[in-house]
Amino acid sequence: NPRLGAEGKMGKIAIFVILSAVAIGAVLVYVPNLPSLLRFFIDLGVGTLHKSDWQASDGREQRTLEVVLKNAQAGSPQSVLNTIDDNAAKRDWLMNIGPVKGKVLTAVIEKEQPKVVLEVGAYIGYSAVRIAMQLGQNSKLLSVDISQANVAIARQVVAHAGLSQKVQMFVGVLSDQIAEVRKHTKTIDVVFLDHDKDSYLPDLHLLEESGLLHVGSVVVADNVYVPGCPEYVAYVNSSPRWSTEITELSLEYIPFVRDGVAVSVFQG
Repeated sequence: NPRLGAEGKMGKIAIFVILSAVAIGAVLVYVPNLPSLLRFFIDLGVGTLHKSDWQASDGREQRTLEVVLKNAQAGSPQSVLNTIDDNAAKRDWLMNIGPVKGKVLTAVIEKEQPKVVLEVGAYIGYSAVRIAMQLGQNSKLLSVDISQANVAIARQVVAHAGLSQKVQMFVGVLSDQIAEVRKHTKTIDVVFLDHDKDSYLPDLHLLEESGLLHVGSVVVADNVYVPGCPEYVAYVNSSPRWSTEITELSLEYIPFVRDGVAVSVFQG
């Protein structure tokens, strides 16, 4: 019977649609920030991030600042981090190192007890807070970011955490700001790279040639697998100037995507 056959086919389609909706709903319950992640990478793919001063097109960075100022305890770095992490996991995905990979960065700071840390890529100030809260009284973080808008937000986040006295921020790319960095220090103990992945290797070479690194200086690089920086990874894994270990962990705020953090020690 053609009618029964058509109805049977429509029934199968309806079941498929229902099951698909249930599956999508289950994913969104498990990963509620997934739509936000997809939108961010669409922005990245079409170049919107570049056009809007390295911010997403939906205003999530400013929204996150408002959430921090409203909900995080003033003067408490951990409260600021927890507030950002919670919002990024449930609503607005952010390109912070996050709480999982952030443990690698924290472990490096605790082990090295650096006097001077250089951060390249401040974004909204999450990693600046994570680093600065571990620094000693006479230590400092120098942070460079290309985006004036991001630096404006990052400064407010750092201030809300009560860490402004430990953090100095500069607007621009590292090659333009290296002279300014030199005014504040003669050596750098730890470097954190979390900016444009294509710039990781050129900026590492710039630091090698700058004379700011010393034997034992440590460079921590986030997102070495996603979005990835294969040329950087190949170099630090093969160059006799570096001893490197890569820790594989989940991408920030997305538990089922694997990423990596590279920790490289300068050999001279």
